[in-house]
Amino acid sequence: MSTEILQNLDANVIVPRVVQGAYPKAYEKGGLSKLGYKHLVLAAEELQPKGYFQDVKVIYMPYDDSYKPLSPSQWLRLKAIGSSLSEAVKKGDQVLITCAMGWNRSGLITALTLAHLHPTATGEQIVELIQRRRAGALSNEAFVERFVQWSAAKAQQRAKS
Repeated sequence: MSTEILQNLDANVIVPRVVQGAYPKAYEKGGLSKLGYKHLVLAAEELQPKGYFQDVKVIYMPYDDSYKPLSPSQWLRLKAIGSSLSEAVKKGDQVLITCAMGWNRSGLITALTLAHLHPTATGEQIVELIQRRRAGALSNEAFVERFVQWSAAKAQQRAKS
């Protein structure tokens, strides 16, 4: 699996069709679709430009990369985005999930996407995969703890059914 920097993007392939990275400034005026992307997530609250990236579907999910807890509405929206992206990937679309540095906010959304794509993987396995594929990813312990707890609760629900 390739983990190199891609086409002037500070981004890495995490699994086929799921790419995580930093804000793609070089492509604000277009060009992501020529690289095969159909969806772009902008997760950095400080980088939410409107009117750019017109050649892909943009999902705006601005949130803070601090250790304060996510609000219930943020958590619900993040889970919905992960689910939606997983459906796009299953259809064959390629997605680019970004934040300012491509580490934590994008990492949490990537983890939620992978959890839907690979429902039998543990939260710890998903986090380890992302960290292996993207240096510096998911260093925010609050995000990791929230994701791992959610993943474990989902596994318990599956085991009961």
